[in-house]
Amino acid sequence: MLLPVSAEHGPAKMDGDFWRCFSHTPSGAIFAGLTLLLDISGAGIIEAAVESPERDQLFEQWMALEQTSEYPVISGYRIMDSSDDAASVEYIGPAGSQYVSTRVDLLWDENANDWRLDLSSGEPAWDIATDPSAYTDLK
Repeated sequence: MLLPVSAEHGPAKMDGDFWRCFSHTPSGAIFAGLTLLLDISGAGIIEAAVESPERDQLFEQWMALEQTSEYPVISGYRIMDSSDDAASVEYIGPAGSQYVSTRVDLLWDENANDWRLDLSSGEPAWDIATDPSAYTDLK
């Protein structure tokens, strides 16, 4: 999967398959959300998410699935909520003649000095996006 990167917002480092080091900004959260979701669900890097029982359960489920070599194309985003230590970013991508979206919650991890997924409310769900014009294009 092609992931967006930014010289200013990250990711700035890669440890094995683990992309990390995002800016402590809403823009950093935008770049972190997609990358961390792929890190945990595709590359099997559990440290991409904040520790929680839900994270551990989802990680087991994802690792039991047969891995696919195809990933959705993400074409846009919108920040649903953000603060100094948390953000919710919704991503959109084309799926046939319509668009689908998913929302990713993130927390700033002081120990890692980086963004991490917050899976405490469960797996990011995909839904039909009714207004693609409400999203900012990823470039």
